[in-house]
Amino acid sequence: MIQILQQTSTQPEYTRTYLSALFHFIDNILQVPTDLTTKLKEDLTPFIDKEATQQMLADKRNPSQTLAEIFAELKEEGMEKGKRETEKNIAKKLIQKDYSNEQIIELTELELNEVVKLRKSLQM
Repeated sequence: MIQILQQTSTQPEYTRTYLSALFHFIDNILQVPTDLTTKLKEDLTPFIDKEATQQMLADKRNPSQTLAEIFAELKEEGMEKGKRETEKNIAKKLIQKDYSNEQIIELTELELNEVVKLRKSLQM
């Protein structure tokens, strides 16, 4: 078994296939004595640790989002966009009622340049 792992260790995709087939064979066909099971675990531990480390590094390099994370992010973006639109609509109404820029900024938390733009767009 060690020889198989050493021969395939330069090609990780084959190593995983061989290990999977080997474990399937061992689990379903062979009845391994207890002392050999212990030896097998000792022999495989370095390879399993190496594989686990490589997998963790790969996960860090290419983190993929789950659907729940994507939906949560989209929901957050949508809520933020909706909040900004609401603030702008309120600012427009305040501009129409002759509130000062400072009052509008205080009430809506918009930036001065946004209030000025809104004021100009309403004057057209």
